[in-house]
Amino acid sequence: MAALVLLVPLAVLTGAVVLAVHVVVARRAGPDSAAPSVALAARRHETFVSVVAALASAGATVAFLMLPSLPLSPAGGHRGAGYALGAATAPYVGAVALCLVRAVGERTWPRPRGTVRTAPLTRRTVRSIGGWRLAVLAATLGTGALAVLLYGATATPDGQRVAHTVVEDGGPVTWGARGPYPGWYYGGPILVGLAAVAVATLLALRVLTRRPPLPLVTTEHDDAVRRLAAARLLAGAQLWAGAGVGLTMLFAALALQHTPVAAALSALGGSAVLIGSMVVAGTAVAARHVPRPRPLAGIAA
Repeated sequence: MAALVLLVPLAVLTGAVVLAVHVVVARRAGPDSAAPSVALAARRHETFVSVVAALASAGATVAFLMLPSLPLSPAGGHRGAGYALGAATAPYVGAVALCLVRAVGERTWPRPRGTVRTAPLTRRTVRSIGGWRLAVLAATLGTGALAVLLYGATATPDGQRVAHTVVEDGGPVTWGARGPYPGWYYGGPILVGLAAVAVATLLALRVLTRRPPLPLVTTEHDDAVRRLAAARLLAGAQLWAGAGVGLTMLFAALALQHTPVAAALSALGGSAVLIGSMVVAGTAVAARHVPRPRPLAGIAA
């Protein structure tokens, strides 16, 4: 069972190896030095990177869920607390793996055969290439962080349950606790996961913005392919991060059953984040319209 610890890096490494083999083959038999050929090769490469990144992230998530060495409850509780912690943080592992593989893919675009004398230069930023999807992801991560802070402040000292209280003689009386509840035992690692997703996404977007432009095609075509890659990157990160935040809030709602208002708010927020993230991710699955490639004026190969 201890060998399962190696599955997380192995899943990411497998995706990287498959991507490297694809790049080597593509560069040995690169596209012809013509605009349609260059554009078609770029679209094939982007689709391949998307598939490999999705498979690597799914493999890393499943592997992390299978880890047998997660810490147990600090209060000496049952081993299920460790597995619950793994389930709460696994989606963020998947998001980080996806971003890492996509960043590698953005550094390995196939170059055409022949000599290209010039290429257009355009200033791009992470914000401009990310667009509204970047804002949605930031809102999702911020919502998750805020929810964890609130859950941590209302959890029992062991950080795994929420206390139930009743009011007697004008004062609250604690009479029980329910869990699992995302107090600090779960909330600390979740906050680390949220921060890791934010950093990995920004780094991958930065690699994407700094990628050399596609030769022999117009700036509009290059930007369209670049926006497609950014949309799929952010969609994957949104799906994993939204799943983590949404499920955490839904599980918290179950533990808050004796506080109807708090339970309803947590369930409503979790459902909105989970369903909204799936919708946002789904809009980036299909390839978007990319303008027909035209050779740049004055470019010869």
